[in-house]
Amino acid sequence: MPKLLILVGLPHSTRDEYARWMRKINHLTGGNYEVISRDVCREYIFGPYYNLSPLEEKEVERDFQFKVQKAYLCRMDVIHNSTNCSEWMIDRIIAESPISYDIKVKFFDVPLYKAIWRNIIKYMTRGRWIPVHILIRLKHSYDSINKQKYDRYNNNLTITQAHW
Repeated sequence: MPKLLILVGLPHSTRDEYARWMRKINHLTGGNYEVISRDVCREYIFGPYYNLSPLEEKEVERDFQFKVQKAYLCRMDVIHNSTNCSEWMIDRIIAESPISYDIKVKFFDVPLYKAIWRNIIKYMTRGRWIPVHILIRLKHSYDSINKQKYDRYNNNLTITQAHW
């Protein structure tokens, strides 16, 4: 049975590192996880430095959805690595996944000050900046998610900094 792993957390919450680690572990055991991320789609289409208009975001969304559907059609294990900081987004991902998939939802708790600090470091090292007001909005949205709602998806796990 193919797997769908939905990663939920703020930017800079170690979702990317976890996704890379899971893919390596899965590959070593004969799996075929496909890590799909809107950020990777943005960088692939527009390069490492981007400030996108709504029209360009629609292009990113089309590319992202194409990759998701391709992975589903190939019955690949999928790591859905986007911020997903709202219940409606998580519910949409689950609703749009094939019924044959084993779904897991992983939450990455990170304090806002750490996300802001890592944002500064990333800006200094890679030139990417997420405005602080957006991080604050995402944190409020993340904190309002009813995480118990997703307990039914096997091994629901909240990753905190102590775990990862």
